[in-house]
Amino acid sequence: MYPGRVGRVIVDGIVDADDYVEGGWRTNLQDTEELLEQFYKTCFTAESKCALYRHADTKWEDIRSRVSDLVKRLDDEPISVLDGKLTHILTGYDVVDAFKRPLYDPYRKFVPLADKLSAAVDGNYTLLLNDAVQSIPELDQACAAPNGTALPSTFGDGGQSILCGDAEDHTNLTLAAFSAYVAELVDQSPTFAGYWSQIRVACSAWGVRPKWRYTGPFSTPAHDPAVVEGKPAAPLLFLSSRLDPVTPLRNAYKMSARHPGSTVVVQESIGHCAFATGSKCMKQVIQEYFEHGVVPEDGKVCKPDCDPWDGDDCLPSTKGMRVAGLGPPHEMSFA
Repeated sequence: MYPGRVGRVIVDGIVDADDYVEGGWRTNLQDTEELLEQFYKTCFTAESKCALYRHADTKWEDIRSRVSDLVKRLDDEPISVLDGKLTHILTGYDVVDAFKRPLYDPYRKFVPLADKLSAAVDGNYTLLLNDAVQSIPELDQACAAPNGTALPSTFGDGGQSILCGDAEDHTNLTLAAFSAYVAELVDQSPTFAGYWSQIRVACSAWGVRPKWRYTGPFSTPAHDPAVVEGKPAAPLLFLSSRLDPVTPLRNAYKMSARHPGSTVVVQESIGHCAFATGSKCMKQVIQEYFEHGVVPEDGKVCKPDCDPWDGDDCLPSTKGMRVAGLGPPHEMSFA
């Protein structure tokens, strides 16, 4: 909106701005299923590092079949689990839902995901139950009290007002139109379609409209290091992981094309954003851009230093990369 006020800026995890402002959320799940396959493929190659692996496995599809059988079993015969004085019902949905956060953050969460799924396959549902229960806000998050122990869960209203207010009005969404929309998302990602469709269905009931909303253009003129009115002082730098569950790489290239001089750097890894994993190569790219204004060649690829089954040794913090937390993790938005 004000390119003349922009210096060196890096953007990571790129949303298609046209789709975002329309409120369609149709350009997010194109790589999700391929990323899901990476869980099974890397589990197979990791062998004993992955609890889901069995010595009798001859291919990664064997692991996927065990999980698919677990989903079907719990859908056909839901399990009741006693948790203190509460009884919880576990279904196949809880298994599918358990993938949500790990696909965002594989380098932290693939190992515990495999642990809970392996236990459930063997008939122990405790870890799976804990995962399902944690997604339910505590009472003191909903009803703040002087002795409340947790920060309020604020994204629901605050975040929804932004997502829905930035988009076109969808309060006239019909059941038939929403069903067709869900079917479209299912074609993209059977695993994430239900979860992702919640964004749009929530906006269908959000009747508050902003007094002003920005609808474009989502572009900038060529940069000018002299710092002049109406032009950025430096070209943008776009980052993306190779496989991102909700902001596919193609979005980065589409948006980069609208910003002259900008380039895209690809972290050859999986998860949401290039910062999902630590990388000495990516750290160097970022340092050279911010310190010296060096824009790498378009399409530059940074190889990973490790894989998701290496545990904490692959986190950004191990490579001297720090990311400031500005708000609640957005993968929790529609939990």
